[in-house]
Amino acid sequence: MITVGITGYLGSGKSTVARLFLKKGAYVIDADKIVHRLLNVRTKVGKRLLKKFGKEILSTSGLIDRKKLAILGFSKRTNWSVLCRIIHPEVIREIKKELKKSLQRKRKVLVIDAPLLIEAGLDKMVDYVILVKANLKDCYKRAKLKLGISKDDFKRRVSFQIPFRKKLPYADFVIDNTKTLKFTERQVEEIWKKIISQ
Repeated sequence: MITVGITGYLGSGKSTVARLFLKKGAYVIDADKIVHRLLNVRTKVGKRLLKKFGKEILSTSGLIDRKKLAILGFSKRTNWSVLCRIIHPEVIREIKKELKKSLQRKRKVLVIDAPLLIEAGLDKMVDYVILVKANLKDCYKRAKLKLGISKDDFKRRVSFQIPFRKKLPYADFVIDNTKTLKFTERQVEEIWKKIISQ
């Protein structure tokens, strides 16, 4: 089985690229969905987050409020580092479980869609790394639409990631997502042919 990691800035279009691979027949693991599952007061992650950040991260119904957690987690680099130390090991564990499951599904290609693929060391678990390129203006528009975040919040979140140019040496392929969906689809098609033929 061929494993592929997709990464890029918040709002770069990683999930769009992952969906295009899904259409080709790949099995897709979405790291964000795993994080959402782990953000529960009953999980190990939830308990540790509650211990570190307190009841400020809870909603009125006593559940972990992702927006409140994001506000605290991205307020300063030290908080973000703590957030990563708590969440990343569990996400990696869950991804490894998903990898085992996917072997039973007999798919040729498995894709991991993860914004912090390189930061979390997930690039070491895949055969190929795809870096999605998009201009920051478009990234912000998409992030605002999806998450309802402010420009300052977006800039802060992006600043905590490894800069795009420093991610380039990790990438086997770069997808230019600055144009049309058709243009992105053509690039996915080309990459698909290359990885399948090897």
